[in-house]
Amino acid sequence: MRMTEKLFKIIQERNSLAMIKSPELWPAWPVLPLRKDMPNGVRKLGIVVTLEGISTSTVFEVNLFQVTSLRDMLTDPTIDKHEFASPEALVADGWEVD
Repeated sequence: MRMTEKLFKIIQERNSLAMIKSPELWPAWPVLPLRKDMPNGVRKLGIVVTLEGISTSTVFEVNLFQVTSLRDMLTDPTIDKHEFASPEALVADGWEVD
C-alpha cells in the first residue's frame, strides 16, 4: 500500500469515527448508513441506529433503503447484528460511513 493510500485510509477512518459519534449530524437520523469492503471485493451494507437502549457501536447488516420499519428491523432474527465494544472498534473492523 502506497503512502497516499495509507493516509487516505487514516483520514477516512477518522471522518467515519467523528460522524458515528455525532448523531446530530446524521442526514438520515436516527440511522446512519455504513459499508464494509471485504477482501474478496464484496461490499457489505449496514446501519447504526441511535435510539434509547441501542448502542451506536452496533451494526445491523441491512440496506437502509430496504428498511420499512425500524421496530421490525430491530426485532428481526434474520438480520445479522454486529456488536462492538466502541465506535473505535467498529471502525477498526472496517466499517465506514457510506
